[in-house]
Amino acid sequence: MSACHQLLVIGFGNGECSDDGLGPALARAVEALGLPDVQVESLLELHVEDSLDVLLADLVLFVDATVSGEAPFHLERLVPEEPKAFTAHEVSPAALLGIVALLHDGAPDAYLLTLAGQDFRRFHTGLSSVAQCNLAAALRFLLPLLEARDPTAFRDACQPL
Repeated sequence: MSACHQLLVIGFGNGECSDDGLGPALARAVEALGLPDVQVESLLELHVEDSLDVLLADLVLFVDATVSGEAPFHLERLVPEEPKAFTAHEVSPAALLGIVALLHDGAPDAYLLTLAGQDFRRFHTGLSSVAQCNLAAALRFLLPLLEARDPTAFRDACQPL
């Protein structure tokens, strides 16, 4: 594998539900950086069809909001999970990775970045001030990892639970 890896960033969540839009907001911020070899997707939710994009990447970063997670953000390495059952509205990042591994005899290194939010109860576009601060902190943390596009750097940056 070369020193330069194709990195796929998938931010998902509903931007119409305030802080649930943290994943897509981070994806848009990463896209605005214009980093080479970094592909960005902003989605409402994950679907089985997204497995093709995951398959074609060397390294994948999923980004989502969390109600009860560690503030301001948490990065963890994903292990492919065998999909037990899923619907069009519920495919987790680990299950999507499991679909790729099952169909293609392996999956790329993948990570999940969860960003803590505060306002998930109302339909409102835009992030709360807490979510905006957490987004900024996550971007500062991610920038060197995104520039390196190195699975080892991501692995070393993971935070213990």
